[in-house]
Amino acid sequence: MVSVPAGSVRVLKTLGLRALGKMSFSPDARYIAYDFPPKDDLKERDILLLPVDGSRETPLVQHPADDIVLGWAPDGKSLLFASDRTGTWDVWRVQIVGGNSPGSSELVKKDIGRITSLGFTQKGSFYYSLSIAMQEIYIATVDLAQGRILTPPAAVSRRFLASISTVLEMTNAPRRVAPGDVVWSSWARSKR
Repeated sequence: MVSVPAGSVRVLKTLGLRALGKMSFSPDARYIAYDFPPKDDLKERDILLLPVDGSRETPLVQHPADDIVLGWAPDGKSLLFASDRTGTWDVWRVQIVGGNSPGSSELVKKDIGRITSLGFTQKGSFYYSLSIAMQEIYIATVDLAQGRILTPPAAVSRRFLASISTVLEMTNAPRRVAPGDVVWSSWARSKR
């Protein structure tokens, strides 16, 4: 952590060569929740809670599946995370009391897809970005020197992804916030 007024640095934990995932400060700034692979040879992540005062770290979510921090509820009493433990990406909630999880995780929303957290509002609505197929891609042979298309464009079906912003209110179904707003694009995986 960096003290802005003093310019001093305090290391809370050294994580080694494994890739750190998402981190999120609790609303009271006493804890940092983060996802991290438990072993060097694993890509699946667990979720841990690290007190900002440097005291003992606590595992919050330990599961063979991939678990990713989404963010703290505004009241600081629970943490949302995404997990593929059911075979699809779902949103789960884990209660937090005094820096520990007193119970098991609770399924909040099934089959939501691979989302990216945008955060919570003060009233508790959770915003996220969702990758979905939105565009067609066409492939053609082009003569760059002549500036001509040599073959008719051929459609490549649903291999391009785009992202839209969505809100998940904990009591309602997801709804689109800004229809058609493309945030980013990338190639989707193909089995061919």
